[in-house]
Amino acid sequence: MSNELIRAAFEGRLKAWAADKGLTVAWPNINFKPPESRYLRSFLLPNNTRSDDLEGEHRRFLGVYQVSIVEPTGAGSGAAAALADELDALFSAPLTNGALRINLLRPMSASAPIQEPDRWVVPVSASYRADIY
Repeated sequence: MSNELIRAAFEGRLKAWAADKGLTVAWPNINFKPPESRYLRSFLLPNNTRSDDLEGEHRRFLGVYQVSIVEPTGAGSGAAAALADELDALFSAPLTNGALRINLLRPMSASAPIQEPDRWVVPVSASYRADIY
């Protein structure tokens, strides 16, 4: 259940920002027809849930949140790099969803680009942690 709360917190922040920027977002398991222009792909990649107490009441949720910047080929790297910096600023503060607080363990940062047949993709991700006691 808390993985969905975490997903909702990340996606809510991204959705509002992307709407202000006029960017389309491909959400997990939602039908999507990619536009010819730039768009984003959102992924929550949860790790195994952990517990630090013998009673099993504590839950630690760890994982990675990734936003892939998808550019048409031949557009250069400058616009994607600028968006990666904006994503870092967007997710610099902890997120909350109700009483759940999600802390970033590693800031949003770009990985090596991936060349797809007709797109150039820059994955930007951060690792997170949320605890429930």
